[in-house]
Amino acid sequence: MNIDTTLLNILPVLKSVYEKKMPFNKHIGLKIDTLTPDETIMRIDMDNHLIGNYSKNVLHGGVLSSIIDVTGGLMASVELLKRIEGSTPDEIAKRLGGMATIDMRVDFLRPGKGAFFLARGKVIRCGARIALIQIDVFSDNETHVATGLANYKL
Repeated sequence: MNIDTTLLNILPVLKSVYEKKMPFNKHIGLKIDTLTPDETIMRIDMDNHLIGNYSKNVLHGGVLSSIIDVTGGLMASVELLKRIEGSTPDEIAKRLGGMATIDMRVDFLRPGKGAFFLARGKVIRCGARIALIQIDVFSDNETHVATGLANYKL
């Protein structure tokens, strides 16, 4: 059987893995809003179990950090897939399974207030073994609430 492992055929599978197979992502309600070869946007809706400061009703900083990490990891995954496009499904699974966050910095810019939040990933640099990704998180009214910079092992 010949399986088409072009990037555009793999992206829906990657989306399903991130949304349906990763328990933590499911638990906090992360959804992929946009997933293309050039753009990754994740969304999370505000919910009571995600509140960090109950008196101010703001999103927990750990949840913001998680959104940043997952968005960056997804963007790095797409970059890796671009480099190994056409590989066997087993090789693709092995390479994606070996990815990991090496380092991550998060700057909290404003309180996480809003009905939902969008995180956008942007590739700063991607080499053979490491990807540097910038991730910005915005509230529903486009307030920039956090930014992150993370390195991922490819």
